Amino acid sequence: MITSDVYEGRVLTFTIYRYVHPTFTTNNGNHNYEL
Repeated sequence: MITSDVYEGRVLTFTIYRYVHPTFTTNNGNHNYEL
C-alpha cells in the first residue's frame, strides 16, 4: 500500500529526473516511476 509521502516522493523524484533527462519520458510514456 502506497502512502501519501511515498507517492509524493516518487512524483518529486520523477519530476526532477524528467527535468534533468527530458528524453526519458519518450521511451515509456509518463508512467515509468521505477528506475
